[in-house]
Amino acid sequence: MFNAQGQLFFCESDASCTSPFDHRQIYVPNIRIPQTGQVKVTKKDNATPANLLAGAEFTISRQLDPEGWEVVEVLTTDATGAAVSSVLPAGVYKIKESKAPVGYLRSPLEETFIINPTLYLVSLCCLNSTMSLST
Repeated sequence: MFNAQGQLFFCESDASCTSPFDHRQIYVPNIRIPQTGQVKVTKKDNATPANLLAGAEFTISRQLDPEGWEVVEVLTTDATGAAVSSVLPAGVYKIKESKAPVGYLRSPLEETFIINPTLYLVSLCCLNSTMSLST
C-alpha cells in the first residue's frame, strides 16, 4: 500500500503496518486502463476468399446518443485487402462499406462493434460479389 506521500507500506492487518499511516488512512493509486482501440477490416472476393481486394472504402461512425451517429473516419483497403482505423476512444461504433472496389458490388451489411478495456482490437471480414455484366 501507499500513503498520501507515495511511500510504500506493508500491512497484514490494521495493527501490523511497517510504518504508521496518518489517521489510519491509506492512499490507493488509481491506475487507469487505456480505453481505446482499433478496428481492422479485411476485404475479400465472395467467390474466391483468397482474393484480397484493394480500394474498398469503409465509413466508421460513433454513437453519440441512442439516435445520433457521427462519422469519425473513412478507411480504404490496401493491396493486402486490409485497412486499420486510427486509435478510437471507448464507445459504440458501426462500420459500413461506402464504396466497393472497381468491378464489385457494395456490401449492404453494417456491423456494430464496441471498443472497451477488454475489446480493443476488432477484426471484421467483408465479402463482395462481382458485378454482373448485362448485354
